[in-house]
Amino acid sequence: MQRESNGVVKSASCRSSVVAATTIAPEDGLPTVVCSSCRDQLESCHRFRRVAHRTQKSLQSYLSYTAALAGSEEVSPERMN
Repeated sequence: MQRESNGVVKSASCRSSVVAATTIAPEDGLPTVVCSSCRDQLESCHRFRRVAHRTQKSLQSYLSYTAALAGSEEVSPERMN
């Protein structure tokens, strides 16, 4: 993990904003250290999010492929929800 000049772990900051929709900034007054338990949970959530996005793309691709084979229109992402 890379550290920014202020000591905050950059990847934890990025992952936090992606996973929990939070913003970490040097001037926010919050601690600059993340405990190992929180870091592990953040990593686990980030991994899950990546897998979920990859799976969704694969499923959309597969559904488009099967629709094309059947001669129908592509399945829109809205219909998948």
